[in-house]
Amino acid sequence: MPVSVFVSLAALPVTLIVWSLITFNANLNKARAIGLPILVRYVTPTNPLWMAFGSNVVRLARRFGLATDHFDRFYLFGWDANERYRVHAEFGDAFTLVSPGGNWIYISDPKAAWDVLKRPRDFGRNVEQLAVLNVYGKNLSTTEGHEWQKHRKVTAATFTERNNELVWQSSLTQGNEMLDYWMHRAPSPIRSVADDCKTFTLNVLAAALFTKPYPFEGQEEMEKRHAGSVDLSDDSYQYRDSFSKILRGIIPIAIFGGETLRTSFWMPTSMKAVGQAVESFRLYVRGMIEEERSNIRNDIAARKDLVSSLVRASLAQQNDGRDMTITEQDIISNTFVYGFAGNDTTAITLAHIIVNLAANPDTQNWIREEIQHYCKDDDFNEWSYPTWTKLKRCQAVLPPK
Repeated sequence: MPVSVFVSLAALPVTLIVWSLITFNANLNKARAIGLPILVRYVTPTNPLWMAFGSNVVRLARRFGLATDHFDRFYLFGWDANERYRVHAEFGDAFTLVSPGGNWIYISDPKAAWDVLKRPRDFGRNVEQLAVLNVYGKNLSTTEGHEWQKHRKVTAATFTERNNELVWQSSLTQGNEMLDYWMHRAPSPIRSVADDCKTFTLNVLAAALFTKPYPFEGQEEMEKRHAGSVDLSDDSYQYRDSFSKILRGIIPIAIFGGETLRTSFWMPTSMKAVGQAVESFRLYVRGMIEEERSNIRNDIAARKDLVSSLVRASLAQQNDGRDMTITEQDIISNTFVYGFAGNDTTAITLAHIIVNLAANPDTQNWIREEIQHYCKDDDFNEWSYPTWTKLKRCQAVLPPK
């Protein structure tokens, strides 16, 4: 190897270390000027490579007994969710996390948090950290200012009572089918509650995003289907399976991009599957966009879902000449981010509710009385959407917003 090449390769890590030390020292001085307690972290939380592989490094250090308490607690991806209030009990209601890539101030005081939320111009969104959601381009979650207003305006029109009714009907159908799977087809004891709740959520989202009904498929049934050949033209594969792969591979997608994952010969098979999922979901949404455009040309009534609303909103804005137009890429990106935001939050909440109800039969009986009072018909298809507002006990079981 030529000496110049060797020196160049050796200089890269040295340069990175020197740069990190210089920026860390500058950020530490800024944090000291703020006057809050300081939590030091020598790797930037938003470092893409650390986001992808850092947690594995921490777990490896644990296995060999090399992880200090500080490293074990604060270097995992999502460490703040694991710490909850414990870190504030140690560092106070407000503290500054210092790293080479920047400083973060964490607060736990509700009044201070509310003051921050009320002043979006003074406390902007961390669009750099949210850029991980730019799988298909910018969207409501990754923009600010006028651009954010554009995405907000066209997507807000979707969330009406018509869409809520669609979610209500789909939730009843999926709940009934999931119960049927657990009672008659699932292996006993049932160990797939979390995974089945994810399937439930993805199917309900399919109704809200695309007005697409999919039958519930249990975890064991899904594994058997995956063991066989996959039909790439199948709607279920294009939406549900591909979306699940994207959610699991969001960090590698942010680092390399879906096209690189899909086409690079040096990528492992699992990463190529993630890249293929990105393309499959794109094609799926494009198909729904074309279907809605055809409905418009043929004067067919609008569907109740997000894609339909976005397509019609984009055409209306093109017609009236305002500078609020959205592109096909905007539609795909916003469809993805709404599904991303609504998936894990709903699935995890639902799984916790089911497990807690299983552990508390008295609570089950309490809400059963209410359901039987307002939903007298045994056919859940006859349960009208306005019934939801009357189910106060059922709403009390849900965690607060």
